[in-house]
Amino acid sequence: MNWFRTFFIVSSLICMLTCSVFASFTTTHLTTEQFESLLISPAFIATSIVTDTVTSSQDRTCDISMQLPDIATTTSGNFVWSDNDTINFSLICDAASQSLTFVVGQTSLDLAVSFPNGFIDMFIMAGSSHHKNSIQINNLVLDGIGVSDSATASASQDILQISGANLSGSFVLTGQAAMIWKGNGPKNSALQFEILSQPRPPESIPEPATIIILGSGCMLLGHSARKKRAS
Repeated sequence: MNWFRTFFIVSSLICMLTCSVFASFTTTHLTTEQFESLLISPAFIATSIVTDTVTSSQDRTCDISMQLPDIATTTSGNFVWSDNDTINFSLICDAASQSLTFVVGQTSLDLAVSFPNGFIDMFIMAGSSHHKNSIQINNLVLDGIGVSDSATASASQDILQISGANLSGSFVLTGQAAMIWKGNGPKNSALQFEILSQPRPPESIPEPATIIILGSGCMLLGHSARKKRAS
């Protein structure tokens, strides 16, 4: 029974390693050039961006939007953002109802979507065009697991790549965003954040020859095990 004990131990180790990989995420901070070099074709883009509408000295109007680049579909709304105010946001993809919902504060947007193969990595972009303005994206939770990193920008752009998520056709991302400014305050897209992800390509079906080879290998392993037991 040594072969069975060895098989059990190896299987258990593989299971433990697999669970540990999918129980946490890997994060990387990218520059604009590094991100562009990835040649991402996003499945969706969810954006919150300061417009040129000045509500008051402490408030700014933000455009909230979602778009599906492949089919040129966009939905949008407005949200009033106050200086140094921390706002909750969420992005929810539901495969059952084929919907994508983006909520910033009390403003909610919905799009009809279908991504049966799920997604690869997720990217969260924070952008600021002036040193007096900054934006912070933190307290991120993806599918119930905390992401131990954040995106922060002041006169710069910070792109947070979340890898190892193994996202299915459904996911829930939550977090908090704060826009901070001084003086006259931001306008004309001076502060913004975006969330996007790349669709997972369909899995290839093994060729018949590959299936035959794999089947032959399993038969040989079984034959070898039987010989060992007989001896």
